[in-house]
Amino acid sequence: MLTSVRSAVSVAVLSMLVACGPGEPPLAPELEQGMQVVRYLSSPRFLRKSAFREQEDRTPSSLVSYLFSDMGIAEWPEREGWGSDLAEEQMRSIGVPMVPADVGFYPHRPESAGGMQIVVHGEDATREIVVRAYEDPAAPPVAERRWPMPRFRDE
Repeated sequence: MLTSVRSAVSVAVLSMLVACGPGEPPLAPELEQGMQVVRYLSSPRFLRKSAFREQEDRTPSSLVSYLFSDMGIAEWPEREGWGSDLAEEQMRSIGVPMVPADVGFYPHRPESAGGMQIVVHGEDATREIVVRAYEDPAAPPVAERRWPMPRFRDE
């Protein structure tokens, strides 16, 4: 009996270590959700219907500039707590992540204003979107994720 309990505990601990990655503490749910919002905004699903596809320059850095422009911000999903419960439920049901209420989103570098932040950067040389999560903008990021920029059919 004791052996099976130890085995179960060992498997649970190992699963947690694998899920978090080497040396990576678990990410605050709001920051995880914020990263998912950027992942959605840079996905083929989103970009197919975005006005960004009409741009000539479709580099990662131009996508970041577009997303933080007046036109780009108008295409972002709703912020949690700003719409009706029904609208939030509809967004979730179709797989669109809500913008977390207590997280700021900024291009290129964190803002000194404080609070949790997601910083988005485009690396044209590697054609990647780079997203960094900050619990405190004065401290180093608590997580960084990168993924390739989708290509368009006419590229």
